[in-house]
Amino acid sequence: MKIWFILMQFPAPREVFANNDVEMLKRYGDDISVHSLRPKHKLYLKLIKERDLSALKHSHSNFSSNIHGLLYGFNNFMKLSKILTFIITNHCSHFTHLMKSLVLVPRVLHLFSKFENDRPEIVHLYWAHYPSLFGYLVKCYYPSTILSMNFVAYDLHQRYKGSFIVARMADYVFSITKFDKNTLVNLGIPEDKIHIIYHGLLPEVFEKETPSKIKGRIVSVGAFIPGKKMLDVIKAFALICQQHPEVSLILFGDGPLKTKAEKLVFDLNLQNVVFKGHVSNKDVIEQLYSAEILLFLSNNERLPNVVKEAMSQKCACVIADTAGIRELIESNGYGTVLKENSLEDAKLAVCRYLENETLRSKVSDNAYDHVVKYFNVEKNIRKMRKIWLKDKNI
Repeated sequence: MKIWFILMQFPAPREVFANNDVEMLKRYGDDISVHSLRPKHKLYLKLIKERDLSALKHSHSNFSSNIHGLLYGFNNFMKLSKILTFIITNHCSHFTHLMKSLVLVPRVLHLFSKFENDRPEIVHLYWAHYPSLFGYLVKCYYPSTILSMNFVAYDLHQRYKGSFIVARMADYVFSITKFDKNTLVNLGIPEDKIHIIYHGLLPEVFEKETPSKIKGRIVSVGAFIPGKKMLDVIKAFALICQQHPEVSLILFGDGPLKTKAEKLVFDLNLQNVVFKGHVSNKDVIEQLYSAEILLFLSNNERLPNVVKEAMSQKCACVIADTAGIRELIESNGYGTVLKENSLEDAKLAVCRYLENETLRSKVSDNAYDHVVKYFNVEKNIRKMRKIWLKDKNI
């Protein structure tokens, strides 16, 4: 199958799940290409090397593509008028959405000109918000092309009106959690279009030997931004140290609050905290492999990939209670979901695992079995391909 993925930016540091899906489609032998609406990330070359993406067909927004898109729009005025009308009609009351959409028009038109030459059988909008502008043109002018789109938590929080309109035009809508399905139905998307496709991990992540754990090692992963609660992780660790001074904490991630986090470590006189910054996904997996516990307090997630990765490496997971998280950690037998999301609760949960190796081992084994069964990207991409292949045009 010839498949186009449409994203905002690829590769991106915190979007390993997109890389996993692309990699698995390549393994199935599909002709997959990825197209970004934004320019290359500042870590583009590093990420391409880390994730072995040099052979992948992909494109990005740049000055040349935007000029080409504008020229295409002036030469195809009806299409330009159609996308502008769609944007203004649906987003005139939301200034941010309106302006960002207008800025993306040249890139969308450039991609559409390439689409008309390449004519992929499937266009998949990996994000549902601004990529829906491209999906709208595809369905308006080439309705026989199969259009599918993901809805993740961020898409639902954005409330980008155009995405819900395009979802009703699309052939298939994929939700990454059961929790979000009712929300999509309430937004007017036909229930029979919606399929649950979890973001999964590559099979080789599960194939390591039994992990060798460093006693008292705790890991946390996340951007140093408010919603990720990395400062709360450090505060909880300080409480844990009062009972278990031998423990250590490894922190992965970058962001504007990192300097504040480093100062907090200094002010609390914490000795066993290491900031690793941004590293490859492979390095994160290696650290999880040797850690006993993942402490993850982000409150704006659905089914975080890092929690799946920790489960795959037999870490006991202590995580915040967020929407849909029970699909990943079903009960206390799979890890600990904090009811109150308080620092004291986090401390008690971590200490319980530190003090009871039998409990920690049982929970981590259960978590491993669960993530292997439901969050293996090979199984989930097989399901996605089966849905696409139902269409008689392929």
